[in-house]
Amino acid sequence: MRQKRTGDLVRTSASIPKDLYEKLAKRADAERRSISSEIVVLLELALEKAGK
Repeated sequence: MRQKRTGDLVRTSASIPKDLYEKLAKRADAERRSISSEIVVLLELALEKAGK
């Protein structure tokens, strides 16, 4: 993965399966978020659940 720092954010790029992208896009739209924001929310929830 490529990473580029942008202030407090780290810009990264990842290849994901098309079906997963479509699910993310649908969920992001329902939550009125960008796909990027939705990914961050889901990662935060997963890490909280994992106790990290």
